[in-house]
Amino acid sequence: MNPRTWLTPLLAAVLTGCGPAASGSLIAENPAPAASDTAESVDPSSDRHRTGRFTYMADAAMFEDCSNGKRFPVSMEGGYLELERAYLNSGIEPGSPVVVEVEGRYLERPSMEGNRNEVSLIVDTFIALSDEKSCISSYDEPLRNTYWKLLELNGRAVRTHEGRREAHMILSATDKQLRGHGGCNRFSGGFELEGETISFGMMTMTEMGCVEGNDTEQAFMRALTLADRYRIRGQVLELYSNQDLVAQFEAIHLH
Repeated sequence: MNPRTWLTPLLAAVLTGCGPAASGSLIAENPAPAASDTAESVDPSSDRHRTGRFTYMADAAMFEDCSNGKRFPVSMEGGYLELERAYLNSGIEPGSPVVVEVEGRYLERPSMEGNRNEVSLIVDTFIALSDEKSCISSYDEPLRNTYWKLLELNGRAVRTHEGRREAHMILSATDKQLRGHGGCNRFSGGFELEGETISFGMMTMTEMGCVEGNDTEQAFMRALTLADRYRIRGQVLELYSNQDLVAQFEAIHLH
């Protein structure tokens, strides 16, 4: 499959140098103001050499840092265009991961959704792209004090409806309380831990009425009620009821 066949016409024009550089294009000829002028640096290290898994599809780019297993959106500025060109010209299937090396910084900015901040990778210089598709990392996210975004319920992908918050939960690091959002209502409750055994108590919820999302929210609460064991693999949290996988989450880094 030719990677350029799935590019938007506007982005294809920018990448191939054809057509005028419209001011509304995603990657402008004139770089955006320095990110440090508009965002808070969360990367105090002087070493900005990064190795990680890079993926790109449908104008969305992600970077998984091999040093800690954390995933970050990649801002389309600075040295990003050279990185994207190397990815597209590699012949890899769109959306497939490949290991890259860059010089870059992590900066905190408001998310596209507007209801939270997120940390993005700013690529200063593209260095190399390798044939590897994964990096070795033994880092597992902590169960507690992590923002766990709900991905699947009983093997079915969870969709966030337009205008609604994504379903998620956070287990407190200081007590046995959790809080979260079901996609329609906020909820809170208690939990108990012993090794990999986990149980959730009765949840208290707000009483918002939603046209969409109620089925997902009810299934989310049912999965918490049934869960008796958890497993964390890297950035993925899985909840089980006996041997059945009832819910799957992804760690999202807020700051």
